[in-house]
Amino acid sequence: RQQEGIDSLVPGHVAFAVPKWMTPCARQSLRTASLIGGLPEPVTLVDESRALAATLAFKHAAEEDKRHVLLVDLGHTHLGLALLRSETDGSYSVLSDSSDSDLGVEHMDLELFRIIQTKFKDVTGSAPEPPSKAARRLMRSVEQLRKLLSTMEQATCSVDTGEMDVTLSLSRAEMKDCLKCQFDKMR
Repeated sequence: RQQEGIDSLVPGHVAFAVPKWMTPCARQSLRTASLIGGLPEPVTLVDESRALAATLAFKHAAEEDKRHVLLVDLGHTHLGLALLRSETDGSYSVLSDSSDSDLGVEHMDLELFRIIQTKFKDVTGSAPEPPSKAARRLMRSVEQLRKLLSTMEQATCSVDTGEMDVTLSLSRAEMKDCLKCQFDKMR
């Protein structure tokens, strides 16, 4: 009886949005894992740009006149771009898409970490190295600074070293300079 309740939660069809750079082997592994996990066949894998186009059409039907939409997905570990065109039937077609699995927020945070680590060393005489607890604290401060700098010209954060609090600051101009290589890759 309890199994019947669980079975009612399993959908009749499953579709996963997968990144363009996902290899055929990884896609097959995802299908296999889905079947082992009890999901019904067929398990459909859809390129993320096509899934985004379908979601956009579902939430915001395309206008009568032809419009182009550029979707930018800057994820934790990768950047995805999709250029869409609105169609007369209310859907969107994918004109072009591209992704870079070596460009994401994580990569930016690592670059910023190096800058903040140097500033930290200038103040304290030593700098935490990963994977130490102090380095994790410093990385949390870097993430906080990046978020603050998205809306402010200058930001400060306090890092608890266990012995003392160290206040560090970073300007948006310093962040842009530090991340110039990443921004250039996006162009």
